[in-house]
Amino acid sequence: MKHRIVNVGMWYNKNGKGRGDCGARRCGRSFVTALIGGLITLNHIRHMINKAIMTLGVAFAALGVLGFAPGVTTDGMLLGFFAVDATHNIIHILTGALAIFFARQSEENARMFAKAAGVVYAAIAVVGLFWSGDMLLGLVSVNLADDFLHVIAALVFLWLGFGAREEGVSSPPAV
Repeated sequence: MKHRIVNVGMWYNKNGKGRGDCGARRCGRSFVTALIGGLITLNHIRHMINKAIMTLGVAFAALGVLGFAPGVTTDGMLLGFFAVDATHNIIHILTGALAIFFARQSEENARMFAKAAGVVYAAIAVVGLFWSGDMLLGLVSVNLADDFLHVIAALVFLWLGFGAREEGVSSPPAV
């Protein structure tokens, strides 16, 4: 019988029947394997919003980690386009971690995170587009490519937070 993780310590079989807190070792997996599987498995996330925010979280965290990779980042340029520094990378890793955390919660929490992240990234994008220099507010390295990526991130987060609706879910009637 194949198991998949829903929450660390709570295992479900392929039919979705709960098997209780069987412990990772008794189910044939180490705790680390169970934890990693639980963080990156999307099977247990039912709502599209949560899946999208989880995907964005993984992407942000990956970009943050890649910013520290010597072969991928040369002379402070991630993939040759985006200006990065240690602070910028840490901010992306934290954004990714928060997105993953809230995506694993309720759809309401995921939407709340998307709204907040959308507003923050929109503000960063606006300031970045009109700020002269290579350091945004003297804190992080940025360039025009970063600014446009922040615009795209803001639009996606804002759409997920305010605009996206699940299929089959009706919105309340206008009064």
